[in-house]
Amino acid sequence: MRLSFILIFLIACSPVAFQQGAQSQQNPQRLPNAKGSYDLWRAPNTRVVEMRPAARTRELRKDLSSDTYAEVRRFAQTTVELPGTTALALVDKGVLVFEGFGLGKGVTPQARFASYSMAKSITALAVGEALCTNKIKDLADKAEDYAPQLKGTPYGESAVRDLLMMASGAKSGTIESQGHPSSSAGRDIFFGSKSIAEHFSQFKDRDRTFGGVVRSGTRFAYKNLDTTALAFVVQGAAGMPFQQWTQQMIVEKSGFADSSYWHIDKDDQPINYAFFNASLEDWVRLTLRFREILRGETDEPCLKAFLESGTRNLLPTFHSAGCSGYGYQIWTDCPFGLRSTFWMLGHGGQRIGIDPVSDKMLIAFAWSPEDQVLTLFNNWSRGK
Repeated sequence: MRLSFILIFLIACSPVAFQQGAQSQQNPQRLPNAKGSYDLWRAPNTRVVEMRPAARTRELRKDLSSDTYAEVRRFAQTTVELPGTTALALVDKGVLVFEGFGLGKGVTPQARFASYSMAKSITALAVGEALCTNKIKDLADKAEDYAPQLKGTPYGESAVRDLLMMASGAKSGTIESQGHPSSSAGRDIFFGSKSIAEHFSQFKDRDRTFGGVVRSGTRFAYKNLDTTALAFVVQGAAGMPFQQWTQQMIVEKSGFADSSYWHIDKDDQPINYAFFNASLEDWVRLTLRFREILRGETDEPCLKAFLESGTRNLLPTFHSAGCSGYGYQIWTDCPFGLRSTFWMLGHGGQRIGIDPVSDKMLIAFAWSPEDQVLTLFNNWSRGK
């Protein structure tokens, strides 16, 4: 059932300006649960900034009807019809071979699907673009070299690479708290009572273990502020707002066909750890961008090297989210798919799996995780 709170009236401004959600008749202080996996950009009491469609749309290669994929399509269709799944796409060797929507749940191809923490992987790609255009000189540079507002915090003292690996050493969140260091942090940012910048000063203590204070670069700990610090680094390095950088380097280079949206805080800063919203086919386009960079098809050797490093296990996670490895805002060594598969994972069953060996990719959105999605990808990537 489609949530009523995301069907409330929307007050629209100019195309690239901000949009303000109307007053909700429900509790405005309650964060949307995983049922906000689509059209969350219309949520009341929140603000978004629109990303325009790319000047040149990437045309998707499709094979949605041949007998070659008949069996996997049947299984995929039953998966889409499960209670939790809202949309699903399968890509084989760069060809879209299945796309399905939970039509019975009110989902349409025009919906925009929320990233939740898959936005962290978009942020990593934005950092790679800044590195490879020489805006960031070296990943070993301290974050505060590019973002002076981070000085005096563990985030500013960390190398950019440490932030990419969730290893600032700052007070950590958890997978269960969706990366927030306190239960109210995400709600405060999402509904505008506090800004991301205020949270940097509020949560600037270092983590401690039995061995003492945690030094940056030594220990994985899942936390949204490491990701948001990267947005400030990119902004300072590129000399433009993070949303403008992602328009140029993510939306344009991926060839998005539709408008997409960042949720923003009260300072107009994109909530880049969780809230990017795009159509299913544009999520496919973004996934294809990752694939083509890694295959060397885009003639971007620096970015290829960045993603090759960032999609392998750089720090052990001690099985957070079921995965035992973490790269640059990307999960590795997960118990689903081939060992070579890397994952973008978001709260409530948002999943993108890319396997360079079988050259198969899965893009799934849900309002509650369905194990059958993983079974589907497991079997398909293994040729079963």
